[in-house]
Amino acid sequence: LHEVHDAEAFGYSVGIGHRARILSQHNHWQTPAALPSTRLVRRLGNGTLHDRRSLQNGQPVTWPDAAPTDTAPWQPPYTLAVDPAAEVPARVRAGAGAGRLWTGTTPP
Repeated sequence: LHEVHDAEAFGYSVGIGHRARILSQHNHWQTPAALPSTRLVRRLGNGTLHDRRSLQNGQPVTWPDAAPTDTAPWQPPYTLAVDPAAEVPARVRAGAGAGRLWTGTTPP
């Protein structure tokens, strides 16, 4: 969950660097309505961005100037299930986040 409260002070969330291969999965941004999805990403190099079902304010993210697709030409090196993006805000507010991991269906 990435909450943006001040659209003017916001820079970007995803930086696509030199030879980067970014796979964004089920992320959720809550932003002011005036913040376009073009501001979520910044191209800093010649890398690629692939996205799987990320949301901005509950709607699918429209990724600009990138290579978004529901299928990337590689798979991440893990097999954990990824929570649906629509459930991310509630799970984070219930205690999930950096340094905390649970494998059940309800937050700790």
